[in-house]
Amino acid sequence: MVPVPEDLVEDVDRFMTWVVRRDSTPSGEEHALLEAGAGAYLAAAPPARRLLAAVAKAAVDQIPISVADAAAAVGVSLHEAMGMVGEANINFVQLEGGGAMVLPIPNPAPTPEGCPAWAHNVLAMRADLAEVLLSL
Repeated sequence: MVPVPEDLVEDVDRFMTWVVRRDSTPSGEEHALLEAGAGAYLAAAPPARRLLAAVAKAAVDQIPISVADAAAAVGVSLHEAMGMVGEANINFVQLEGGGAMVLPIPNPAPTPEGCPAWAHNVLAMRADLAEVLLSL
């Protein structure tokens, strides 16, 4: 664990709390979430938008996309791809107030040889948010 300065505790807590939204989310909150996702997407640089669009398409098509596959799809390094995911999540948290736009989750499939385990993680996104991003 890393100590967090007192003045940053609230921001770090918000970022580290992954909020699982359910179908019972009130429509006002749902609208705010989708609007924040669109805002974070539009605030991203073009390479990050391409990466988010690749993740969104995979989410809509229900096809898992790994960090490595998403990075290759947009022509960036593995580290750049994770930096883009992190930046999108930070922008989303600031606009929406909690949760994550893109969530790396462990991939149950065997990790390919020569691929770092973290790069084999699947990038997940809510389907409704993904549909909004693909419409922009």
